[in-house]
Amino acid sequence: MKQKTILFSLITMVFLINACVKDNFNFDKWDKEIDYNAGFAFPVLYGNIGFADVVEKYDKNAIMMVDEDGLVSIVYNKVVRSKDPHEIIYLPNQHTSRTIEGLNFNFAGFDSPGDSVSYSYTKHYEFDVFNDDAELTSISLKSGTLNISAQSNFYHTARLYLTFPSITKNGVPYSCIITFAYIGDVSNINIDFTGYTIDMTQTPQGFNEIPIDITATLYYSGYDDHSGDVDFSVDLNNMQYEYVRGYFGTNTLIYESGKIEITMFQSDEVTIEDYYFKDPKFKVLYNNSYGIPTSFYFTELLLNSSIDEQDYNITHYEGGLPMDSLNPYHVSYASTIWTTVTDSLKVSKENSNIAEIIDLKPQWVQFIAHAYTNPVGITHNNFITDESLLEADVLIELPLWGYLYNFRNLDTVEFKMTDAYDYDSWTPNTRVAARVFIRNGLPIEVFAKIMFVDGNYNLLDNLFLTEEEEIIKSAVVDGNGRVINFGEKAFTIELDKNRLEKIKNTKHVIFSGRGSSTEAANQDIVRIYDDYRILFDIGFEIDIDDTIYLDSIN
Repeated sequence: MKQKTILFSLITMVFLINACVKDNFNFDKWDKEIDYNAGFAFPVLYGNIGFADVVEKYDKNAIMMVDEDGLVSIVYNKVVRSKDPHEIIYLPNQHTSRTIEGLNFNFAGFDSPGDSVSYSYTKHYEFDVFNDDAELTSISLKSGTLNISAQSNFYHTARLYLTFPSITKNGVPYSCIITFAYIGDVSNINIDFTGYTIDMTQTPQGFNEIPIDITATLYYSGYDDHSGDVDFSVDLNNMQYEYVRGYFGTNTLIYESGKIEITMFQSDEVTIEDYYFKDPKFKVLYNNSYGIPTSFYFTELLLNSSIDEQDYNITHYEGGLPMDSLNPYHVSYASTIWTTVTDSLKVSKENSNIAEIIDLKPQWVQFIAHAYTNPVGITHNNFITDESLLEADVLIELPLWGYLYNFRNLDTVEFKMTDAYDYDSWTPNTRVAARVFIRNGLPIEVFAKIMFVDGNYNLLDNLFLTEEEEIIKSAVVDGNGRVINFGEKAFTIELDKNRLEKIKNTKHVIFSGRGSSTEAANQDIVRIYDDYRILFDIGFEIDIDDTIYLDSIN
């Protein structure tokens, strides 16, 4: 006997259950019995299929979610995210300059070697910000460079003392001393500011200012000409932050379009005559590590129906939902740095038209999401880190709580019987029988029709003698739609020599299936839980005309 005969039987049985996954077959679990009389009984295959396997087989775009009670939902989603935080809230390069002139000094008594004269003052330099409304209070730098360029035009030796009391590292303010030995002397300082913190609350304004304590000292060099000046400039460049605090004004965190494909109703091979979801939902699930009050809304939120190809606005319900620009949703935000908070906007049949729209067999949901900061005014408690992210998972959730009537599937697979039998060297089997026992833990019944056709799709034979055979009997449910017992179905499929001869020119196998939930014709409600399973045993009996070698059986 050829092993391809076994392949034929297996493929036939795969069609019987339609959604089965080959990995659920246990090929190592045999019954070890061989009958040498009329032929032999082929070992049994055992199957154990969970509901998740069925969903994955049918719709690879769907996500299966399970609530705390085990109720299963089918979810279609699209995630939108804020951009890199440095693209939204960034630190511009800073520049300031100052000139200290001879007129600033009191030269009385400055006329002998060893004499010195000093001029000191504090300057509050404005810190340029990314947004005209932003008011920054502190910055922790991940990187950055301080560049100081200075020149003296005095005829005396000079020193410039610069201290930045609000720019510290390990609690120590940054300071420097620049010495000019002669007139026209130039000095340049470049300092890596990685790890420095800038505190901008130390001026009366309390934000967007950096104080610099400045002292210039001249040492008498024998010249009575006291004219001249000291010029200096300070640049803070290429700053990248670990975090920033303050008030950031209005900034767009998200402005992104998205499209959720609801493939359940799009298949050319699958049709659904009637269905009902008792509690469909539209949700937006947020993860937010920004420490900024933020509003989120949709400028467009349309659902397209596969029935009439029309677009429907989900937000149109009793004056609007907390989803449009006039009524945005205020997303929870982090109150502690380096933390992430979760939040959710949930729209159900109680506060929207989502149920009516789901009844229209939606093909997709298209949206434009917009999130912006500080909708309620100034607060200096804003913060952002270099890892801050606002993520919004926009989804349609369909809890499997309802009914499904006449879910029809049509599929065609190429299958050449000439590959299963080598007619030139071996006579086909005289009889093939498959004995099937299915214990169904799903509240769904399935009827099937399997047809063998030739290369021109002419019908050669039907696998089942009836027009449409019940192959999976629905599980027993209680008054709440919960399965309380398996539905059991046992049947035998037999192909004798005449039928095997009849289908030997098969080029394709066509499967036509129809399924419904328990008592769906009466609109009875069922619930699908994640512990539901289908168990089945398949055994084969094969009669042959020839001597076989057991060692040749794979």
